Amino acid sequence: MIVLTLSGIMLSFGLAINSVLSSNGILNIMLDTEYLEKSENEAKTVLTHYMSDEKADKVLQKISTKSSIRQITEAFDNNNVGQVANNVRLDMKQAVLNSLEDNSRDDTKDKFATVVSDAYIKSIFPVTEVNLLSNIYSKIGTRLNLALIIISIVAIAIYIYLATGKKTYKWAIISLYNVIILNIILTLVLGTFNGIVIGNDRTTDVIIGMLNKIKINIVIATIITFAVSVISNYVAYFKKRKHSK
Repeated sequence: MIVLTLSGIMLSFGLAINSVLSSNGILNIMLDTEYLEKSENEAKTVLTHYMSDEKADKVLQKISTKSSIRQITEAFDNNNVGQVANNVRLDMKQAVLNSLEDNSRDDTKDKFATVVSDAYIKSIFPVTEVNLLSNIYSKIGTRLNLALIIISIVAIAIYIYLATGKKTYKWAIISLYNVIILNIILTLVLGTFNGIVIGNDRTTDVIIGMLNKIKINIVIATIITFAVSVISNYVAYFKKRKHSK
């Protein structure tokens, strides 16, 4: 019963996290929180600190902020966030160089373009943090998927074993109740993190969006577990009583 309860909790939480930690999962949350639009506005603000509005507009016509964010985010699965972000930075640097006057010194233009491109990348994406997360997930992602498969097999096997015994069926049902209760507690605990602030407002919104997505997935797992417990109760008690009459 204890093993089945722990398996159910780990399966619920593991699947909830696994569905969020991917390029598609992160990008969907960015779209939901309007991260791309807000970052586009921020990029324009940053560029106008270094050049005129007209030049900033011309540069941003050549380098799409939304496309840049998509490219960097899509590199999450391949653990290539840093490299793709650097490519975007180099493209921005070249776009800034092309916008400068020809009578300026080359070394001065290069230093200026480097400063602007670095500020641009920093304003649109938390490269260091996401790159670290991608690096960690690339090392445990395959193991996590394998672990979830093994846990699923173990949970199903234990449930079937307990359900086939007349005296042990109740332990299977109690385990399901335990999973439901612990999932509810876990959801409430995750809800306490809604007030956290990490980085700028856009990054914080994405992190909170990820937590909310995890909570929703756990709630879905809880509903499924509840449905299984109802069916189990019917089979274990009501159906047997019906046949006994």
